[in-house]
Amino acid sequence: MLNHYEILLIIRPEHAEKISEIIEKHKHIVEQAKGSMDRVEEWGKRNLAYSIDDIQKAFYVLLNVSCTVAEKEQLEDYYKFNEKLLRKLVIRCKKPHADKTLMMRTIEADANDTRLPKMTSFKNKDEVDYKSKRILKYYVMETGRIVPSRLTNTSMLMQRKIAKAVKLARFIALLPYCDRHA
Repeated sequence: MLNHYEILLIIRPEHAEKISEIIEKHKHIVEQAKGSMDRVEEWGKRNLAYSIDDIQKAFYVLLNVSCTVAEKEQLEDYYKFNEKLLRKLVIRCKKPHADKTLMMRTIEADANDTRLPKMTSFKNKDEVDYKSKRILKYYVMETGRIVPSRLTNTSMLMQRKIAKAVKLARFIALLPYCDRHA
């Protein structure tokens, strides 16, 4: 049975030329077990919200993969002993995602000198996306605390999803933990 996973990799800047090699390794492992790569997004070299191992900039790569649990474990073994990776995040998804993320649309809009419409809340209340840095910053105070639901006027379930998304965005260095990191 194929499961759907979203994998976000933060790659050290000195290994920039090996990004295609890392993506090919993923394709090889997944396609070996008759899985599929649903989406591959290279976000490029981005500033980290806080330094990790004295590194200020790193390369972000987002992969959506459909594979079995055995192949996911094989990929995680590959991550354990890989010095090229700064951080990795593997999340199981309910369905495969092939459309572009808000982060990728923002990167493309910046490259084309166009603007995306301003968004301050999530359109789909079922899924709060941890990669939506522009939206999540409205739910974090200057001190780093998550804004309580009585101020954002959201339900308790939605507040839990927002809190989880903020914590994931902090882990992958899209959002700072506190104002001293900014």
